[in-house]
Amino acid sequence: MLYKIQIAGLLVAILPFQLFAGSERLQLLELIRERNKTAYLSGWVQGDAAWYNNVPAGLMDDGTELRRGVLNLQAMVYNNIGYKLQVDIANAGRSGVKDIYYTYSMSDTLNFRLGNTRDPFMLQDQTSSRNTLFIERALPEAFTAGRHIGLVADYYKQDWTVSAGLLGPAVNTTEDTERDKDWGASARATFSAINKRNKLVHLGLSANYRDTHTLKSIRYNQQPETYIAKVNFVDTGKIEQSQNTQKLGMEIASINGPWSLQAEYIISSVARSSNALRFKGWYAQAGYFFTGESQAFEQGLFTAVTPNTAVGNGGIGAWQLGLRLSGIDLNDRDINGGEMNNLTIGLNWYPTDDIRISANYVNVLKVDGGPQDGVEPDIFQIRFQWEFDYPLRNIVDKISGH
Repeated sequence: MLYKIQIAGLLVAILPFQLFAGSERLQLLELIRERNKTAYLSGWVQGDAAWYNNVPAGLMDDGTELRRGVLNLQAMVYNNIGYKLQVDIANAGRSGVKDIYYTYSMSDTLNFRLGNTRDPFMLQDQTSSRNTLFIERALPEAFTAGRHIGLVADYYKQDWTVSAGLLGPAVNTTEDTERDKDWGASARATFSAINKRNKLVHLGLSANYRDTHTLKSIRYNQQPETYIAKVNFVDTGKIEQSQNTQKLGMEIASINGPWSLQAEYIISSVARSSNALRFKGWYAQAGYFFTGESQAFEQGLFTAVTPNTAVGNGGIGAWQLGLRLSGIDLNDRDINGGEMNNLTIGLNWYPTDDIRISANYVNVLKVDGGPQDGVEPDIFQIRFQWEFDYPLRNIVDKISGH
C-alpha cells in the first residue's frame, strides 16, 4: 500500500505537465511560479555502509543501503499560514510520509502545527538526522515518541522554549508500533542558562503520554546503534494488557568553542492490568572540532554545521571528533527484554556546508538478557550525506526557460 501511495504521488506531480502541451504547459508553470513565491524544496540523501565483527555466523550481514532520501516542501500560503510536506523515498524500511501539516504563526514567538508532525520529546529526537553527532541516534531511541496527527504549539524566546501538543494516531503505523493507533500528549521545555556566541549551557525536560487501550499492547526494541543489519539486540516482545505509557526525559547540553556536550536520561513506565513496568535509557556524548568551528544550536536543538573554510575556497572543511557512551535497560519484573551498553567513536568531515562524510566505530560493551544475550559485536560504519535547498520558483524557472 505504501508504494502505491508513493507511485500515485509521483503521477500526481508528473501528469499536469504531460496533459498540457506547448503554451498551455508554460501557462501552468507560470501559475505554479506565481502561487509559490515563498516555497522551498529541500532535502538530504544518506548512503550508508556497515561491517560487523565478533558476531555469530548469519546474525548480522555486512551491507550498504540508502538510509534516507528525504524531500521537504515548505511555503507560506497566506500571510502567517504555511505548510510543510516531508517524505522519505528511501527503501530503508521506514519510507513514506514523515511530516504533513499546516503552520499558523500567531506572533514572532508563538507558532502552531496542525497535521502529522513530530511529538515534542527528547533532544536527540528533535535534532534532525542530518545534524546528529553520530550516524545513528543513541540507544534511548527505543523510547522515541515519533510522529502523530495532532495539534502542537511552539513558543520560542531567546533563552527558553516550550512545546506542547495533543496527538492522535500516526500516518504510518506498522505491526510493531501499535501504540501509535491511540491518542496522547507530549511536552518539552528548555532553558539556556548561558546563551552566547559559541557558548551555551542548556537544560531541558520533556514528558510524553500515550494511551494503549485499543490494542492493549506495547513493545520496545532497539538495534545496537546500527541500522543495516536490522537486528534488535534488546526486545521486550509484546507487553500484553497495557493501558498507557508515560515517559519522562531529562536533557543537558553545553557548547564551549569547539567543544560540545550532550546527555539525556529517559524513563518509560508502562501501566498494565498487572504490576506496572519501568524501563530506562541514557547517553552522554562529547564532540570536538579540531578545525576551530563551534557546534550550531538554535531554539532548543542542534542545527547544521558550517565549515570556517570550505574545500574549494582554500580550506580543508570542518573536522569533528565524537565520543559517546549509551545504555538501555528493558528488564523489569516478568519482562526480560535485555540490557545493553555501547561505546561509539565518530569522525565527521564537512568539506562544504552541504556535504558530510562520517565514520563510526561502535563497540557493544554488554548485552545482558534479551534475544541476543551475550553477543558483543564490533561495528564499523560510514555515511555519505548530501543536502540541498532550492526555491521552488527557481526550479520552475529552469523548466519553463525563464
